[in-house]
Amino acid sequence: MARMRILWLLDFLGPTGPCRIARVLGVSAATASGLVDELVRAGLVHRERSSQDRREVDLTLRAKGRRMIARFALRRREKFRRLLSVVGRDDARRLASALATVDDVLAKGLR
Repeated sequence: MARMRILWLLDFLGPTGPCRIARVLGVSAATASGLVDELVRAGLVHRERSSQDRREVDLTLRAKGRRMIARFALRRREKFRRLLSVVGRDDARRLASALATVDDVLAKGLR
């Protein structure tokens, strides 16, 4: 699950360093580094020295990682649609509005 969260973060934030990943996930730098190593070996994430500061590392999603995120998002949307199909239209609109607010709050916290 933590690996998937890293993929989501990279998709949302764009090029990001491992220290920021660790901070957002609330894990140690060593833990984040180990998870990123696995994602790099799996061909999901690309790691390279920052062009701005050679001491820093930038992490980006590879095409394979973007495809994985897209498939996961599609499955999640379909599951969410099925769950909402039992809710009335007005309740679904209110829920969607509340979730949009939560999404905005979370996104501001990540920036």
